[in-house]
Amino acid sequence: MNVTEQKSVSEVRLLDPLSKVTRKERRNLLIANSLGFVMIKVGVIPTKISALGIEFSLSDQRALLAFTALLIGYFLISFLLYSATDLIAWRIAISRTRLNILKISELHTGVDEAEVREIRRRLMRWALSSRPVSFIRAILDFGFPIVYAGYVVWILLF
Repeated sequence: MNVTEQKSVSEVRLLDPLSKVTRKERRNLLIANSLGFVMIKVGVIPTKISALGIEFSLSDQRALLAFTALLIGYFLISFLLYSATDLIAWRIAISRTRLNILKISELHTGVDEAEVREIRRRLMRWALSSRPVSFIRAILDFGFPIVYAGYVVWILLF
């Protein structure tokens, strides 16, 4: 691998940690959460479906809420499984990048140390900002859907 092709740890940390499949599961979870939230907080629980000629009694409406909670539970479990895999792969990529950088730096001796220090100083400024940004993104990508799902299931069932 060429030194110029090597990504920094900060660059790897800022890559999208979620795969396409996990993003779809996250989207489905958030949609189901929002549906459940609207049903409870806004009170939009269908009493009948005219096109099918179906009317819901009060017990049927409770069953619909329970079904929505189960649906959210399914999407939550799917998202947890896929996102755990992606999170582990993301952390492995960061660790592997650190290791590769160490190996490359051991191979290259005799370079202009002043130039290397200047490059490292500039990179360090960006690297310092990558950690909080990646942490906030991880909370948004991983944490928020899980907490939101737990809240909506709670209000649907209790």
